[in-house]
Amino acid sequence: MRIMDIAEKAKIREEYYKKRYREEGLKEGLKKGKKEGEQIGRQKMMIKAIHNLQVNGIDYEGAKKMILMTFGQDFEEKQIMAELNREYGR
Repeated sequence: MRIMDIAEKAKIREEYYKKRYREEGLKEGLKKGKKEGEQIGRQKMMIKAIHNLQVNGIDYEGAKKMILMTFGQDFEEKQIMAELNREYGR
């Protein structure tokens, strides 16, 4: 068995930290991607809900109340209103 010199120890340490940070970076990237994907999914659900309300004859004010109650915690009111106005042609 031979003793490692300082350069070999440094190289091993560097490889270890590169691998560790790469893995941590991948985890963070997956979390961020998942969060963005969930947000897109919620937005699509909101648009579909607005469309269904409009198709089923729910008036603008009724739809506004329902959508704000359902999606108000996920989106800003101005974003919800923009989607409602677009769907209801306002």
